[in-house]
Amino acid sequence: MRNLGFFEEYTPQPSSPELVRLGVRFSQNEDGVDWYDLNGLIGSVVLLGAGDVVSCVTDDATGCFPADQTVIELEEGDTAPEMGEVWDGVSFSAPIPTQADYTNAIQAMLDDAAKTRLYDSAATMSTYASSNNTEWAAEASAMIAWRDAVWLYAYEQLDLVQSGQRSQPTVDELLSELPTANWPA
Repeated sequence: MRNLGFFEEYTPQPSSPELVRLGVRFSQNEDGVDWYDLNGLIGSVVLLGAGDVVSCVTDDATGCFPADQTVIELEEGDTAPEMGEVWDGVSFSAPIPTQADYTNAIQAMLDDAAKTRLYDSAATMSTYASSNNTEWAAEASAMIAWRDAVWLYAYEQLDLVQSGQRSQPTVDELLSELPTANWPA
């Protein structure tokens, strides 16, 4: 991989009135190298937006305009990163999950489980706890017990991570650790 630099939009001097009329935009890196001068020389590129997050991966650099972005050229044998991965100056890796990533994944897991039992969400399923239909009431009670166990475990793990007693798991790792539902027969 070769870092081609951070590119910013600029207006070349002197500027052609025809190019201005056509709306042609220019960008150059911190060394003053114009993007269009590089275009025929490079192959596959990765564009990095704010936070060095991958915003574009393409085999055709002519389709990119890297204003306010860093450009990494992929060389033969390099593996192309996925959108959203983060560049650390040497390699690409998955972004560090946020608390919202965990929360959304856990809630989706609970809602998906409720949907398999023909409810539209875990919240809706839980409202049947006082139903006169004993089957629905039992399913709702099981959901409430499971939901509580899941969130208690998740918050315990958050505390462990924040106190340095545990390394931060991926979202999938945390999901695989969560308690399982104990549905009524």
